[in-house]
Amino acid sequence: MKRKYNTMELPPSPESSGYEEEENLVINHNRRKRSRDQRINHDFNDLVEDSLLDFVQRDGETVRRKFRSHGKPLVLVFFGIMNGYLDDINENYESLVKHYDANIIGISSNVSENSYRFPLINSTMAMRNFNVLDPVGGGVYPRDVMFVFDRFGKQKLEIPIKHMNRFVFNESISNVLAEALEHVTNEMVYNY
Repeated sequence: MKRKYNTMELPPSPESSGYEEEENLVINHNRRKRSRDQRINHDFNDLVEDSLLDFVQRDGETVRRKFRSHGKPLVLVFFGIMNGYLDDINENYESLVKHYDANIIGISSNVSENSYRFPLINSTMAMRNFNVLDPVGGGVYPRDVMFVFDRFGKQKLEIPIKHMNRFVFNESISNVLAEALEHVTNEMVYNY
């Protein structure tokens, strides 16, 4: 039965009414506790490292497999429909990977084939979790942006590639990427 209170009166507090509520500790047994490395960004672990991702092969087939960075720096390149700048990364892919010992992965939605040397991933989940969905494109495609992680999986840089459909940089994307990887590898040398 509900009590009606005058708007000027306040309901009685539990302390004044003599009512004591028993304190129960609720434990969720469904969650598994895992020890976590404090140096690692756990969003990276949950979204990229050790998660099943849809890799697009050259023939257009999609293969679901886990990705592991093996302690290397990682660059995630999110791209939308206008992806001409990926050609520049593709041309310099081997030299970037060899020189900086890094992984480069392209991520978008609705990728039908992979004509690039670096792996491509179809993933709307990653785009949502990294908060890169482009509202101008109706939230279907990602904004053109790169995320650079160090070898421990900690996000170091977020580099926008385009803003309002114009390139942010006056130089090639592979040069920007090389500078970012240089920054991350030099920081690792000085900090560790």
